Formats: sequence, C-alpha cells, structure tokens
Amino acid sequence: MEKSSFKSLLKRLRFFPFSYDKSLKKSLMKWLLLGLLIRLVLMPITAQNDLVTNYIFSHYIAKHNTYDIYSLRQISPSIALLYPPLAYYYMAAVLWVFDPLLPRNYCQVFDNALKVGVAASANGIPLESTYRLVWTYVMDNLGSGFYVFAFLVKLPSLIFDFGCAFILLRLIEDRKKAGTVFKFWVLNPVVIVVTYMQGQFDIVPAFLILLSIYFIKSQKLNKSFLSLGLSVAFKLFPVLLVPFNLLLSRNTHKKSSTKFKSLYLLAIAIGPLLISVLPFFGNYLLNIHSWQFSTTTPGALSFKLNDLDLIFPYAMVYTFLLLFAWQNSRFSHISVAKYSLSALLAYYALSFFHPQYFVWATPLILLLMAYMPNFKKYYIIQLLTFFIYTFNWGRYYALNFFTPVYQGFFDWLSPKEIIAYYVDPTLVTGVVRSAFSAVSLWMIWEMIKTERKTTNASVSEKTPDESINSNKDQS
Repeated sequence: MEKSSFKSLLKRLRFFPFSYDKSLKKSLMKWLLLGLLIRLVLMPITAQNDLVTNYIFSHYIAKHNTYDIYSLRQISPSIALLYPPLAYYYMAAVLWVFDPLLPRNYCQVFDNALKVGVAASANGIPLESTYRLVWTYVMDNLGSGFYVFAFLVKLPSLIFDFGCAFILLRLIEDRKKAGTVFKFWVLNPVVIVVTYMQGQFDIVPAFLILLSIYFIKSQKLNKSFLSLGLSVAFKLFPVLLVPFNLLLSRNTHKKSSTKFKSLYLLAIAIGPLLISVLPFFGNYLLNIHSWQFSTTTPGALSFKLNDLDLIFPYAMVYTFLLLFAWQNSRFSHISVAKYSLSALLAYYALSFFHPQYFVWATPLILLLMAYMPNFKKYYIIQLLTFFIYTFNWGRYYALNFFTPVYQGFFDWLSPKEIIAYYVDPTLVTGVVRSAFSAVSLWMIWEMIKTERKTTNASVSEKTPDESINSNKDQS
C-alpha cells in the first residue's frame, strides 16, 4: 500500500470526527485511556450473580447445542430466562470466541451450577440464597480461573461502550460540548457499575438505540429502524420507542406512500425480534407467560378506581407524549432523542425498575446535555438520587461486587442496613426515589417545552400556504 493511501485510510479511521486542536485531542485521549484503565482493572475482580446465571444458560447453546434455550425450563420451572433469544445467542457467541482462553473446567462447573440452583429451588430455598449458592459454587470451582472468565466475557462490552462515546462525538457539532460529553461518558459511573461490575449487557441495546439516532442524522432511515429493531431483539424495552420514530418520520415520505412506508419501517423495527423468536415460539411464549408477566415482574404505578378499573400514570404520560409527537411535524435526530428519552424517563419515574435499566437512557441524556442548558445539573442530581435508590437491593449493589476477591463481603452490612440503625431506611430511599422521579418528569417537561417552541418557530417561518398544507397533513 502506498504511503499516501495509508495516510488516507488512517484519516478515515480516525477516532475524532472533526479536526480538534492538538491540545483538545490529547486531553480527550487521556480521558479515554483513564476510562479504559478503570474498566480493565474492574473487569476481572468484580461480578454479580447476573453475570454467572446468564452465562450458565448461554453455555448450553455454545457447548451443548441446546438451540432452543427456553427448553431448559423443562428441567425446572424455577429456571428464569428473562431475555429474547438474541441476547443468549450473543453471550453464547462470546463463549465460543473466547473458548480457547476460558478455564478448561468451566463447562462442567456451569453444568453442575445449574443442578445446584435447581436442587436449591426444589428444596424451598429463597431465591436470593439460591443465587448466592450458585454464584459461590462457580467462584469456588473455577478458582483463579473466575478472574479470566469475568474479564473475557466483559471484553466485548468495550466495543459497544466506546462505540457510544464516539457516536456522541459525531452527533454533537459543538466541539467543546462534544468534548465535555465524551468525558462524562468515559467516566460515567452508571455505565461502569452496570457493565463492568455487575456484568449486564444493557450497553448493547443502548448502543443500538444511539446508533439508530446517528443513522437518522445521516438520513439513513432504513438503517435507523433496523438498528432500533436489533435493540428490541436484545431486550424488549426499545419497542416503547418505535411509535415515536414512526410518528415523527411519517412526513418524510411522499403522501401517497406514507402508509406503505410506515408499515415497511414497522416491519423492520419488529422483524429482528420476530425472526429470532420464531424457531422457539411455543417455548418462548410459555416462558413469557410463566415468568416475565408474573408477580415478580417490575410493575408500573397504578391506582385502583374500583374493583374492575385501574389507571396507570405511565400509560397516561406515554399516551400524552404520543399525541404530542403526532401533532409535531418536526423530524430530526434531536427530536427523536427527546421523545425516546422522555418515554424512558417516564418509565423510571412512574414504575419500579432495576438499576441496570438506567443504562438505556444514559447515552440520550448525555447527547441532549449538549442541547439542553440545564441537563448537566439535572443529570448530576439524577446520579446522586439513583445510587441511593440502589440501596433497595441491599448488599447486591454494595461490596458484593468484590466477592470474587473476598467472599467475606457477602456478610458485610449493606448501606440500607447501616441507615436502619438511625432511621427507617424505606422512608429515606422513598424520599430520595421521589426526588429522582421528580427530576425525571421535570426533564420531560423541559424537552416538551423546547420541542413546542422549535415547532412553532418552524411553522411561523413557512408561507401561509405551506402552513395550511402542514395543518391539513397533521389532521
């Protein structure tokens, strides 16, 4: 390869999307390396039972050719398979790629760990204690190999994690604001804790959602809906975002083909999930019926009007957002980001949610931080209240993360137990959680308010005939 063409290739593959001055480029590179170092240190020495149980199930695909992963529930109804097939196939692919480097006995240990969990459940041992039994069994029997396992299976997360960082750089045109957001991302405690300490894979659908917004900016609508569809196939929650993308994009089609084009985009958005589920349809439906919609599933806030009538505040807010999007003809990557974030923040504010879910919204919050003046302040308040909210999980989000290094941390007091010496911890976490919900709802209001102003400004710039035609299209 000629020297000039090699330089051209490097230019295309450069990390930073626009020509920063050298000092800013060096600064961002230092922050990137610092973030990478923190991740690399935490990856082998921290873990949670989520990491262990997810890969116990996935190894049946990788090592035992159990392609219908939901058939494992035939062993015991206590087996919890919470995710669509693509998530388990992703983890199975990780095991397959790193198989030569994994501990030689990991397959046997995982086989026995599933038996330990099933036996504990059959004997009536509580779920939390069952998880601990399985977790400690895997750590004890893998020995030092557990550090290798934890490091390798988390390694692919770096691709999606830093992929989000560089997409954010490309989405934000103001280089100073882009640099600030980049730093916020590489040191983001939510991403680090959930992805590299807890070992969850929520960073993958979060990356795909952000990628779909990038494709909107690049005017690649089909790729945008496909990326969103892949995120739905990993975890079901992004299906909440699909209606907003459809409503906002409808005016980009020719009037005669609007319905056909919208149906086509909808098919792209839900197609990956349907295709991945189809081979296991029966068992997957049984799994959803028995577990995902059971009483253990996180639920939304509701009010009982009478014995037959319930009202859900989240459904009301979500419908309000849909109606507003329907009346708003403006379509841009920032508008889509605002509506997507609003739908997620409303869910957090008005529903019980697991802490790892907050990763879904994190890239969108940081993106809009560059366009919404007060979002940085709001996000800092969110972070403080969010981590106090995690006290509800007791030891799970405390020193338990470091039990691969010292299992004695299992028995250390959790933050909630420490608070209990002085005051009712449920009261404390409830008040703080309420503040988290209030900030989230206020952020929604700020986004809706700015969208309304922008839409009114764009309408006022049109000629009278254009405004009349626009109103006819909306009606």
